[in-house]
Amino acid sequence: LLRAMGEGNLDLFEVALAELSGLPRERVASLVRDRHAAGFETLYRRVGLPDAACGAFRAAIDEIKIAPMPSDPAQRLGFKRALAARMLAAHHAGSSDGLDAVSVLLRGVLADASRNEARGVAARVTHMPRLAAA
Repeated sequence: LLRAMGEGNLDLFEVALAELSGLPRERVASLVRDRHAAGFETLYRRVGLPDAACGAFRAAIDEIKIAPMPSDPAQRLGFKRALAARMLAAHHAGSSDGLDAVSVLLRGVLADASRNEARGVAARVTHMPRLAAA
């Protein structure tokens, strides 16, 4: 679920929480997207996800609500990298150990997002027209 959120896939996250909690998807979406964190945190604890990852999930939800996934493929790659970085930063802000399982997973998500963004930039650069000498 952390990887899905690092990709900006809020829909998958909501479906998974609905399945795990037994609540209707609409209710779960309401709790996840509510600007008050108390409902989300109650749902989060109810489904049994690790307390250590709650801050990372909350950061991703907040980021997606502020700036939804861009439609432009190049901007989407940058958004995913920034989202993964925000999740990792939020996790580290609430965690004293930088080597826990959540940190390791989030670092992997960030590394994947960074590689994909770099590949996207390289693809755009290689497809740029060459300038002719004047």
